[in-house]
Formats: sequence, C-alpha cells, structure tokens
Amino acid sequence: MLWNERSPDFQKAYSQFMMNRLLSLDSQWILLLEQIISMRKFTDRLHHDCIVSFMAGKKWKFGWIDYQAFYPRNDERLTRAISLYYEIGSEDSKLAAARMDESQKKRIMVLAGVSKED
Repeated sequence: MLWNERSPDFQKAYSQFMMNRLLSLDSQWILLLEQIISMRKFTDRLHHDCIVSFMAGKKWKFGWIDYQAFYPRNDERLTRAISLYYEIGSEDSKLAAARMDESQKKRIMVLAGVSKED
C-alpha cells in the first residue's frame, strides 16, 4: 500500500525514525537504511514508498530477544524462595510448593525476600 492509499491519520502519525528503528532489527535492511538516512531530505511520502517497495515479498528475520527468559517464572521464583527460607534443595522445594495454598505461597515469597508485600 503506497502513501496515497494511506489514511490522513496514518500520514500524520508516520515517523521515519520509528520505521528505521523497526527495520533495523532485521540485518537485511541495515544497508538500505544507511543509504536512506544519508540522503537526509527524504519526505515522509518518499521514505514510506521506498521502504514499502523494498519490503514487497521479503521475509522478515527479526532477532527478537525473549525478555521473559531473563526473568524466572513465578513457579521458579517460588521454589527459589522456599529453598532460601527453609534451606532445602530444589526438589524438596517443589514438593513443598505443591502442598501450599496461594496465601502461603505469597507469604513465603515475601519472607524470603523474593517478592514485595502487597
């Protein structure tokens, strides 16, 4: 869809900077973006149409980072909290967690310093 076919709201909100940021996540666009940025006087219309024409039929290969991988899931945090508080191993912590109700789980996470009290 070219610039002329876009709504006035889209045209008003269009940001070359944000499009460049999005496209730079995929290494295949880096050289193209470098050339576009070096030309400096691209209008939004020209920028949009250039990007759309190059993107047609291309596959995206974004290098997304799974941010959830950096943060342990709640059950892992709970077993860690139980291990810390009772000074027991992870297998025993899992068994203890299975026997606790939700209020006990929340309390033990606060006591172990893994979670803040609500």
